Amino acid sequence: MESREVSKQFINFIMSIRNFFKAQTNSNSTSNVTHQQFSTLMTVKHLNKAALKDLSKEIKVSKSSLCIMLNKMVDEGYVERETDPKDRRNTFYSLSSKGEEFLGIEVENRLYKLDKRIDRLSEERKEKFYECLVEIEKVLEEISNEEA
Repeated sequence: MESREVSKQFINFIMSIRNFFKAQTNSNSTSNVTHQQFSTLMTVKHLNKAALKDLSKEIKVSKSSLCIMLNKMVDEGYVERETDPKDRRNTFYSLSSKGEEFLGIEVENRLYKLDKRIDRLSEERKEKFYECLVEIEKVLEEISNEEA
């Protein structure tokens, strides 16, 4: 099989996944947090305490755009900002208790919505879907670790 065809199908797949996730998890959302803000909050949680430059690299958003987004989330109480006392040029971000609580509820809501959709599948399709997801993860890890 031609690599070009696989690459095209992969791009289509990524776009489908992105659109599905945004549509299904943001529909009927009770929060005013955007998909990008949600992803950022999840990354802040994962990194625990992170500098702006590290967050920017991790989520692939410019530092200036990310700074604007984080300022808004600080104002809303989801994120806390801390200046490095040794080097005041460094600012670290972490989830506030409100942010932790919000993410816990929001993740549960999003999982519930996805669960309802996946429950429509037969057991056989669920297992196949799960196996495919595991395989895709393995392939992504394999192609991510190779030099481009």
